[in-house]
Amino acid sequence: MWRWKRWVLKAALFLTVVLSLAYLALYFLVQSHRFRLWFQAEIANTSGYEIQLGDLRINPFLNFVASAVILSKSERTLLQAERIVLTLSPFDFFARRIRRLQLHRPTLYLDLHELFDSPSQRSMDIAIRELNMDEGTVVLKTGERRIFDFRSVTMNAENLNVGQVSGLTLDAEVPWLEGRGTIDVRARGQEKTIALRVQQRPTSGISPVFEPESRRPDALTAKIALHRNENQELQMVASGNLNGLLLQKESVSGQLDFQANVEPNFTQAAFKGKVAIHLPANIGPIAVGNLKGPVTATVAGKYSVPERHLTVAAFRIESAAGTADGRGTIGFAPQLAVSNTRVNLRSLSLDLFKPLLPAALRGWTYAGTAEADLELQGRWPAIAVKGRIRSQATHIKSEQVSLAQLSVQAAASWAGGLARADEIQITGKNFALNQDNRRVAAREIHIAGGLEKKAGAPFHAVGAVQLLGGAFSTLDGSKVGENLKLRGRFDARTVDGAAFTSSGRLEIQQGEILWGKFFSDLKIPRPSLDFDADYMGAADTLTLRRVELSLRNVGTLKVAGGVSGLARVPTLRLDVTGDDIQPAGFFELFIRETLNRRYPILDELAFAGRLAFSLKILGALENLSHEGNIQLRAGHVRTKSNRWHIGPIDLTLPVLVYYPGIRSEAAPPAIPKGTLVIESARFGNESIPKLGTAISLWNNRLQLHQPVRVPLYGGAVEIRGVSWKDLVNEPLAVSLSMEAQNLQLNKLTEALGWYRFAGTLSGSIPQIEWVGGTLRSHGQIQVDVFG
Repeated sequence: MWRWKRWVLKAALFLTVVLSLAYLALYFLVQSHRFRLWFQAEIANTSGYEIQLGDLRINPFLNFVASAVILSKSERTLLQAERIVLTLSPFDFFARRIRRLQLHRPTLYLDLHELFDSPSQRSMDIAIRELNMDEGTVVLKTGERRIFDFRSVTMNAENLNVGQVSGLTLDAEVPWLEGRGTIDVRARGQEKTIALRVQQRPTSGISPVFEPESRRPDALTAKIALHRNENQELQMVASGNLNGLLLQKESVSGQLDFQANVEPNFTQAAFKGKVAIHLPANIGPIAVGNLKGPVTATVAGKYSVPERHLTVAAFRIESAAGTADGRGTIGFAPQLAVSNTRVNLRSLSLDLFKPLLPAALRGWTYAGTAEADLELQGRWPAIAVKGRIRSQATHIKSEQVSLAQLSVQAAASWAGGLARADEIQITGKNFALNQDNRRVAAREIHIAGGLEKKAGAPFHAVGAVQLLGGAFSTLDGSKVGENLKLRGRFDARTVDGAAFTSSGRLEIQQGEILWGKFFSDLKIPRPSLDFDADYMGAADTLTLRRVELSLRNVGTLKVAGGVSGLARVPTLRLDVTGDDIQPAGFFELFIRETLNRRYPILDELAFAGRLAFSLKILGALENLSHEGNIQLRAGHVRTKSNRWHIGPIDLTLPVLVYYPGIRSEAAPPAIPKGTLVIESARFGNESIPKLGTAISLWNNRLQLHQPVRVPLYGGAVEIRGVSWKDLVNEPLAVSLSMEAQNLQLNKLTEALGWYRFAGTLSGSIPQIEWVGGTLRSHGQIQVDVFG
């Protein structure tokens, strides 16, 4: 027994020494230059392939490591690799078989003719049991033409014969899908099948460490069958399914079918296909939740391999939110380019455009559809788009706003970061805005213009607007406007998402307004408004840089300042000035038309002169204060028959007026006073010399602070205590006291057209008031007549 053990030990020791010496001999042999030349020649003689090696060495367990490897055949490069590891065993060596071939960062060139025409049985004596590719590139080509490159490929193949693809398996990371894809290529007779599947990493739930990869559901599966027909065309039939494929953490499901015929020389492929997909609510920042139901797409066209461009003869996309039809050409070399491409969009739901609207408008209801005809042309990323967009019979509604039969037409274009919309025509009917106690309405609205948006710049819009049948009112009926016809033009730019600046002009061509007791037919004054203003949405503030309100035959009012709380309770802080206001036009517009029915005498009066004022207006619309100065130069008042005349009149008047009425506040110690000077006056044949007095208008109270003595009819009349208690609400409610001295009756009765009397008239009235059409007196009235 002991001898037998000693013999086994010696044999093992001997075998170890022999193997060690053999490995050392093989180690030095493999690294020798002569062995490298022999190895390259043997490969060339055995397989017909030429191989170039930068370095060759052997590691334990018969692992041959080669670097800077180039494999070619007939001067055509088939493989380049930084490093190749070849694993052999003695049995594999005698069987002309390689156990494992590992390629690091290789570039593999596959010729499509050889790929699809190679037989399924072994055609060579050398086989590779296991092939591994790491960070590789696969190049598809036909002859010398390079068609497609697949980069960062990890490939694992079994039982691979050099020069054919039977049993080929490609396994690669798919970063943009956050998963891993596998491609299996199998051959049976004249048909080859390619199976594709993608498994995505779980975003939650069971950790992938504890979940075997084989148990994870396939998010994407596809099967492609390839075979030659009688015309030697390569026919391709593909089908696939999306089973909860995650795009930006949103699940997509559906199925696809695809067919293609490739010409025998691989220069052109005709194809057609259909895809039906159920989309999620959002894909990243893009909201597609309004595409209820499946989205179906069909496409047919050709791909030219030499020109590397795709011709789409027709495509169609259908969904519950609309349809898209089109055709065109897409080139892929030297860079992506689109030409002769037309897209027709029909029956598009307006809900699709809600994500593009400001946040305040996204909650509104939009009923109707839109359509567009677009043309695409240019190289990526500078693809130009132009066409026309239309929308008909659209209805818009919110809690406060409604608009019916909205129609939109425009010519749109996008190129080089510049988006434009020209020839915009917008019409709408039955507009209504109900807010707090105000209502604004219009029978028709027309807008024409254009807009543009440059990259990194705000929106810019210009255009004209017309409003027909406009109206406004308050619940109490104190402010009413009807039959308004307005036209205007504007130039607006956005500052940020909730602010814009605008300038333009508005003209009211007709209409009637009732503002408290004031009534006017706007066809006569034809008000026009020139404006230059900013609106800041975050602060709800309107800043008026320049506003000019012009009234025909009256003049121009200039306004600057701001309005805060515009959408809630507007609060004004305005500076209002007028340099050349015509009192005659002001009287006709604001006084005669309003009061002549109650006071017919107003129809007999005529005015002239020039008025200037400067006012500061503060407060809410229902509680305003007006403070400033009023000046009248060369004023005149007369009757139309010219029986009497007063003027020239010069007036300087500090004012403080409250609307809607007087405020109960303490008067200042000294009310600011102005001056009233009448250069002359005439009553019939009687002339009156220059008169003057101090005057004030404070807290709606207009009063003369000095007695006015008027030489008249050979005697004199002295007027004292002239006062209007509330000039805003009761402009004719005046009080005064009067004293007459030695008026000659013959002159007085002649001027009045009475029967003539002789003698004189003297007397006094302590105080009289004209209130509400009634004349009242206070105290004792004394009259001395006929001596």
